[in-house]
Amino acid sequence: ITMTCLFVVGIFALYKFLPNKKVRASQVLPAAIVAGVMAEIVRVVYPHMVPNLVPTQGPFSISVSFLLLVYFETFVVLGCAFLATQTERYPWMGFLRRKTTDPVE
Repeated sequence: ITMTCLFVVGIFALYKFLPNKKVRASQVLPAAIVAGVMAEIVRVVYPHMVPNLVPTQGPFSISVSFLLLVYFETFVVLGCAFLATQTERYPWMGFLRRKTTDPVE
């Protein structure tokens, strides 16, 4: 759980401060939470799904395995960054928004 929380905070900072324009925290926080949870799932499932690379890669099997993990984690981070920018198309990404009552004009 600690790694997931640290990853959520890191991804939130990446989504909040890296763009070249102002971004509301309420817009990127749901995507950062989804990215953190999905990254944790990838990190847990990955060792069970990767084949044994020692016979084919020899001493480079660890670095090849690490690069494959980074490749899959990149899809998670970039996919959730896309979801953070598409709140109109994916309204379920706003699951942390408060319902406000706007006065009728």
